[in-house]
Amino acid sequence: MPPSTPADPSSAGGGRPRAIPVAPPRPAARGTAAAGHAQRFGRQLVIFVVLVAALLVTVAAISGERGYLDVRRQKAQLSRLRAEVAALRDENASFLAEVRGLRSDPFLLEVIAREKLGYARPGEIVFMFQPGDPPVKESPRPRAPAP
Repeated sequence: MPPSTPADPSSAGGGRPRAIPVAPPRPAARGTAAAGHAQRFGRQLVIFVVLVAALLVTVAAISGERGYLDVRRQKAQLSRLRAEVAALRDENASFLAEVRGLRSDPFLLEVIAREKLGYARPGEIVFMFQPGDPPVKESPRPRAPAP
């Protein structure tokens, strides 16, 4: 008959599985504590290096040449330039309208000739005042003394 195995409950040993002997724990070898300490220090060092690298990447992403702050500054400059372009387009459109008016409207030409060049029609008298002359003020009249 084959020897009974611990997993076979029907064996001839009374129906009870046999206990398998377990080896006793080995005593700690010399330097094992130092090896555990070295592994722990190595893990801490790796974590520290990874955290420092992440911090450096974050700082570079925020304040670098193409970082967050630089992108914000460039977007603000872009919006200012777009507003300036829009203002210049409006001014350009008004100049074009004035040029069209000067080419086609004889009354506008007359107004400009009168105001800017000082022209007048025959028989008209033009009064020109110097821009630096102060306006004439009337001196107040003295009051009669009260009785």
